Amino acid sequence: MKLALIPPFRHINAIRHTGYQMALPIHWSHEGSVKAFKTAHKRGDYIILDNGVAEAEMDPLVKTLGSQEVQDRAYEISAHEIVLPDVMGDMEGTKKLVMEALPFVDTQTFNFMGVLQGQTLDEIKAMIHFYRNETPFVTCLGIPRHLLTTLSSERARVEVAYYIRSTEGPGEEPIDIHLLGTNPKVADELSGYGRHFRQLNVRGVDTSMPFHASIQGITLSNDITEVDRVEHYFGTKIPTTKSNQTWQNIVAVKEWVRGDRG
Repeated sequence: MKLALIPPFRHINAIRHTGYQMALPIHWSHEGSVKAFKTAHKRGDYIILDNGVAEAEMDPLVKTLGSQEVQDRAYEISAHEIVLPDVMGDMEGTKKLVMEALPFVDTQTFNFMGVLQGQTLDEIKAMIHFYRNETPFVTCLGIPRHLLTTLSSERARVEVAYYIRSTEGPGEEPIDIHLLGTNPKVADELSGYGRHFRQLNVRGVDTSMPFHASIQGITLSNDITEVDRVEHYFGTKIPTTKSNQTWQNIVAVKEWVRGDRG
């Protein structure tokens, strides 16, 4: 499983530690971030451009973008994949936005990720079939972090990934799966289920958790079950005295996504 890091603006160069990236609309308010993603493209990194819905829920500085705006910015940084529009926890609202976005999608240039939004496991399953039937150009399904608390199960994303794989037909090309963020209330999801995600061929995950943890003086371990999100996160500067702790946290998450710990 691949790892995309989402650091604060002043630490954007931390993305050099992986070859898999998640760009957000808020990055366009910081010239250094846009430059960093353009450089990442030149290195050969795989770049996903999100619409910012999840971050807007947590940080008032983050703004979501319309489908055409997202695609315009994807051209600017030469992104490989775009996250289709979605509404947090809302199956029908997400379907509506996706269908409205169809006239804008450039399937010749970009891959597209469909987000599995809903309030119940049945709704998530319905979303999987919606993307398969209504948007066959979608090459990746994104499983949002809120499902762990919405479905009240730390195994929720494992179960969704298992369902996706179990319903793929014989000889069918497996669709990519991406874990959208990490849930601050279930910080041990990756340490506990990293091996399961690997076995289910989950492509990757994006997270800001290593940085939120070090800002609060937390060193990530299998025993850490909750890491609160810091207010005004993107504008935060992590003291140089915490540089080693930040690196330790990045290493820990890298081991989790490889399935080496837990």
